[in-house]
Amino acid sequence: MGKNASGMYVIDADYNIVSYNHAAEIIYPELKKGEKCYRCLLHNEESCESCPVVNGIEGPKNYLEPRRNVLRSIDAVEIPLESGEMEHAMIFSAAEATEEAVVEAEEAEPPQAVRAAAAPAIPAAVRKLRRENCSAIL
Repeated sequence: MGKNASGMYVIDADYNIVSYNHAAEIIYPELKKGEKCYRCLLHNEESCESCPVVNGIEGPKNYLEPRRNVLRSIDAVEIPLESGEMEHAMIFSAAEATEEAVVEAEEAEPPQAVRAAAAPAIPAAVRKLRRENCSAIL
């Protein structure tokens, strides 16, 4: 897996993991199809408070992973299925930044530069998922 690889997992409306790519499997080996994402990733019994799906957040955003203490850029993209149902692809960069590195950067640079440094851009190719059914890609 390359340094700038993007991982992706798809969840349904009930937060069940539908599918994931190889990069996601390497970064999050605890992912299991059919299981709730919040149980696999954080061992929670309910959806995460900061979940971009729950909060309707559009576009990439940095999240601190509490179990690993790293920042990762995550973009929740709605995916229309042929059936008309909507699912969400959680797309994230394989690159990580520690919280300490972000704090140091904030002291030296404006916040926009910190966000860019802490979370590499998600490739434009995956943005196509907003318009297309991704089941063929997975």
